[in-house]
Parts: sequence; structure tokens; C-alpha cells
Amino acid sequence: MTATLDLPVLAAPEPAPVRRRYRALRRFARNRAAFIGALVLVALVVVAVFAPLIAPHDPYHQDLLRRFQPPGRGGVLGSDDFGRDQLSRLIFGARASLIFSLLAMAVAVIIGLPQGLAAGFLGGKVDTALGRLNDTLLAVPAILLAIVVVGALGPSLVNASFAVGLVTAPRFFRIVRAVTQDVKGETYIEASRALGSTTRRTVLHDVVPNVLGPLIVQFAIGLGTAVTAEASLSFIGLGIRPPTASWGGMLQMAAANMTQAPFLVYPPGIMIAITVMAYLMVGDGLRTAFGTTRSAVSEGTKA
Repeated sequence: MTATLDLPVLAAPEPAPVRRRYRALRRFARNRAAFIGALVLVALVVVAVFAPLIAPHDPYHQDLLRRFQPPGRGGVLGSDDFGRDQLSRLIFGARASLIFSLLAMAVAVIIGLPQGLAAGFLGGKVDTALGRLNDTLLAVPAILLAIVVVGALGPSLVNASFAVGLVTAPRFFRIVRAVTQDVKGETYIEASRALGSTTRRTVLHDVVPNVLGPLIVQFAIGLGTAVTAEASLSFIGLGIRPPTASWGGMLQMAAANMTQAPFLVYPPGIMIAITVMAYLMVGDGLRTAFGTTRSAVSEGTKA
């Protein structure tokens, strides 16, 4: 008769990446400014998603007899040059601005991430060629290059967001390239390659997870830049086309009628400022939470 030894069943240790993400989320939640910025952005997303239910009036309904009505007589925020409710257009404008910023940053990541990984990991002539290309794009003023691209493609939300994403991509390239160069010399990367891991597998499984932290930080900061870019392009007539409600388009209309209705300029201007500030607060909180203190982020933000 053999005796059996009952050993306690030990739970598998939590993976290190999971622990790091959990600690990062806790640090982010303790950052009051970042938490407030996140709440503002969540509120904006809710307003954008449920805009048809929240808006008191149809933002596209025109009533020329109610042109330039001040707040109170013309609704909560007054009415514009076509008698449309300013508050309703402001609510629907949140949807356009958020969609624009997300599309622009998605384009920037799609263009900048693969280039940064290739330049940082392969080095040599690939690094030189991609570096020169992105340095050339950075040498041209971003808004001027965006105007040229939109002028060639035609003004629309998709074309304008592509243009902004294209001129923002070099910032993501520089961040990803810098982090990849730091990670490439680590011992576990050399061990992975010595064990026969392909370049593609090494990059996807060992390099990309280290890039995500700085990339997310730059993504959040870039969203704020995209909001101001949309407002700038729409202000000069190259962004979101009327009658679609956008904060930049509302500013353009308000600037053209400052003498008759100066009250129209404040709501979209304030909302742009609040949104950009919220993105920056969240980006700074993410930088602190992920411990992204290396020079990679500064490589992108100073560009």
C-alpha cells in the first residue's frame, strides 16, 4: 500500500504583462487630472453616440425668420445664419470631431508603425531611407501639407482625416523607431533569434508589446492635435463640408458674422479647447501610468 502525498494546488502566477497593465491602470486612476480628462472624453463620446436623442432640435432645419437669434429667444445657445439651433449643431459637431480625430490617428498609426518597426529593427539602408523620407515630411509645415493633400483629393471628412493622419505619421514613426532600437539590443531578443525565431515573430511577440505604451501616449496626444487640425481645415473650407455640423465649420460661420452675432463664436471655441485639454490630460496621465519617460515620446511631440 503506497502512501499518497497531497500537495497544495498553487495558482499559476499572473503573467508579467498583465500585472504591468493592472498597475498602469491603477496609477492612471489615481491621477486626478487624467481621470477628469477621461470623464470629459467619456461624456463627449456619450453625447456623440446619442446625439439624435440629446439634441433638442434638428441641427439641419432652417428657419430664416429666426436668423441670429440670441441665447434665450433662439434657444439655449441661439441660432445661426440659417436659423438653425446652435446647441443641436454643437452636439452633432462632437460626433464629427471625434470621428475625424480617430480616423486621422488610425491612419497615422497604420502608416507610422510598420515603418518605425522596420527602420528600428532592420537598421542599415532601410533605416536611412525611411528616416530621410519622414524627415522630409517633418520639414514641411503640417497644416500646409494637409492643405495640399486635401486640395488634391477634395474636401471631405475622409480626405481631411487622411491628410492629417499622413502629416502626423512621422511622429509615430520616430517614436516606434526609437523604442524598437532600444529593445532590439535586449538579451531576450537575442535569445529569441538564437532559438530560430523568425524576424516577423520576434517583432510581433517581443518588440510590439514594448512599443504599445509610448504609442498609446502619442495616440492620445495626437487626438487633441487632430481636433485642432479639423477646426483649422474646416475654418478655411477644406475640412468637413456644410451642411454637416462640425465645430470648425461653426467657427467659420461665426467669424463671418461677428458684427451681427458675436455670441456664436464662443460655444464651438470653448468645446474645442475643452476637448483638446481633455486629450492632453489623458495623454499625460497615460505617460505617467506607463512610465514612459524615455526620449521616444519627446521625439514625436517635438516634431
